[in-house]
Amino acid sequence: MLSLLGTLPNSPERDGREIVLQLARAGSLLATKGIGSEEAVEAYVRARNVAERRNDANNLIVAMWSLWVRNQSRLLMDEARDLSNQLLILTKNNSDNGLQLQAHHAARPRRAHRCRNRNGG
Repeated sequence: MLSLLGTLPNSPERDGREIVLQLARAGSLLATKGIGSEEAVEAYVRARNVAERRNDANNLIVAMWSLWVRNQSRLLMDEARDLSNQLLILTKNNSDNGLQLQAHHAARPRRAHRCRNRNGG
């Protein structure tokens, strides 16, 4: 399906379809190849870039959240922290309380890690 998108003219509809397909592809790759799948990361990054270009906040948050989960799971803390900060900014004025909760959830491990370091733990 993704290869067929290249035959369509550039349009918001085409971009919307690509985002949905990239997110689905990334999820499938994580399920079949595991959390270390670079192909899944590439699909999430592509979905994020297209969502950003379209100003599609909800799908942008989904892609970034998924990248955060992957980075957090792989202990890539700097990358996870950057995504956490971006998620907090993106959801600040969003009316979806669930998305705001996810952003704050993403920030929590960072805060806990910072507190442990200050307390010598």
